[in-house]
Amino acid sequence: MIVEKILTELMIPHEPVQMGYVVLLVELSEEQEQYLQTALKLCELTILHNRKEILIEQVKSIIIYMIRNTDKIPKVKSSLYIIRHFPHTYTYISKLFYKETGITLCRYIINLKMEFAKELLDDGYTLDDIAYKLGYNDAAHLSKIFKKTNGLTPREYRQSSQKNRTGP
Repeated sequence: MIVEKILTELMIPHEPVQMGYVVLLVELSEEQEQYLQTALKLCELTILHNRKEILIEQVKSIIIYMIRNTDKIPKVKSSLYIIRHFPHTYTYISKLFYKETGITLCRYIINLKMEFAKELLDDGYTLDDIAYKLGYNDAAHLSKIFKKTNGLTPREYRQSSQKNRTGP
């Protein structure tokens, strides 16, 4: 793991690294913290000090996993899947998420699903396959949400995307 490697190289004692989380066993000097921040930034990572920030990042990680691995997890509502991983209510998590990010949890999930739908369209998946993979009842419902989110229908997006790859 990248974080484990960075901490070891900087000789910073720590507990085992977990997904998106590590506890340092020493107080860092300003110089150590700057070195750590610089090394993490090169890997597009950052230090979070606040428990609320940490919770939000963990929620984001769970949501990303949920969206990208629908074939590996049971089909349940997003809210139920999220609260299974935290000792908090969905109401608490969703209010905190909005307060910290300025976007509702529902909108965040939809936006991520639509970004994943774009990737799947680019990879040649059918709209029916994408709808199923993302947990929508049918392709028409997915298409409606896709258009509302992206300003293009999936077909228009696919045509535009193919033009961009092949050039004028």
